[in-house]
Amino acid sequence: MAIEDQQEEKIQFEISLLGDLSAFDELELKVVNVISALAEARQDNEKLNNEIAVLKAELETANREIKSNSIQLGETLNSQFDPEKERKIREKLQAILKKLEEF
Repeated sequence: MAIEDQQEEKIQFEISLLGDLSAFDELELKVVNVISALAEARQDNEKLNNEIAVLKAELETANREIKSNSIQLGETLNSQFDPEKERKIREKLQAILKKLEEF
């Protein structure tokens, strides 16, 4: 019986090892899945960072264009301003107001 008991213990031990190996296989699969998910997340993060960089560059370009257009608009408005013409228009308006008051 001692031999049978030893064989039974050996069988139980081997079954236990198979169970442990199965658990290790499942754990290894989970680790592989986590590593895969992390790699995908890293790629997604890199893509997002690239998209952010592109959008930032576009925003900076648009900002420079807006500043340039604002400067050009200011220069255009300043070049069209004629103080002598404005003075004459004011004088005419004052003359019209005076005539209206007299009327």
